[in-house]
Amino acid sequence: MISGNRRIVLAGIVFVLAVSLGKARTSPTASVNLTVTVMPFGGLVVELYDESGELIDRTEPAVPPLDVTVTTPDQQQIGLYVPETTLDGPTAVQVHLKGTAPTRGILDQADSGTEAKGITAFPGAQVIEFTATRDLGTTATITLPYPSSLDAAIVNNLKIFELDDVNPSWVVLPGCRTNPRQDNISGDVNDFSTYRVMAMAAGNLRDVVVYPNPFRPKEAHDGCIKFINLTSQARVRIYNVVGDLIWTREIENSGGSIQWYGDNNSGRPVASGVYVYIVTNPDGEEAVGKISVIR
Repeated sequence: MISGNRRIVLAGIVFVLAVSLGKARTSPTASVNLTVTVMPFGGLVVELYDESGELIDRTEPAVPPLDVTVTTPDQQQIGLYVPETTLDGPTAVQVHLKGTAPTRGILDQADSGTEAKGITAFPGAQVIEFTATRDLGTTATITLPYPSSLDAAIVNNLKIFELDDVNPSWVVLPGCRTNPRQDNISGDVNDFSTYRVMAMAAGNLRDVVVYPNPFRPKEAHDGCIKFINLTSQARVRIYNVVGDLIWTREIENSGGSIQWYGDNNSGRPVASGVYVYIVTNPDGEEAVGKISVIR
């Protein structure tokens, strides 16, 4: 005869075996308020945690290749693509908003040097830390959101920055790909780390772009003309055809961009015509060109 206690133990063994041999699924226990998740061997889940460490989103267990997203409380999506790979066992990739507690201790040190490097942070671009319970053994692709309210001139200069926690600083992740229609930016990583989307000023003035040109204020997106690929501490001056200075702007750090709304230094709209712009910086570099304004 089997005692009551032994019946419970045997039933538990049968339950575990049944779940292990079947498809991966989540099964609530009867006696405690817990959830038991059984993942396929080599399976992977992505978990999103808020800044207090609470789990707020989780994908279903699956075997790579995987292309998944998790959603933040403000409805922004963080993506992860993992190609086909051989995992030694069930793996969880954890995404932490504003980083884990140990990381937060060095963020202020990393942020302190950004302005001098021409790096611009902006509201809404959170620090996001990725960790994994196992080495994926492959190159993964992360996709991070940026605020949809950002001007197109700033979007053009966005990069994903990776935290160097040994020498606290932010380093550009190579090969970033901006997706303006989805308001996000992607990059490939070999090891998970801590990331942040920021705007990067150019290193020189050789690639300054001014658009749209000709400039039709009523038709231009955001009603302005954009100067992009500027260095930090750049100065923009605009002259009319007789050489009068009509508008000037000096910037300490703008993420490599500035906008002109077709007005003069008094805030009044300028007339249709051809104008000359001159962009300079403290290194003695100069970029010169013409703008046609059509009203």
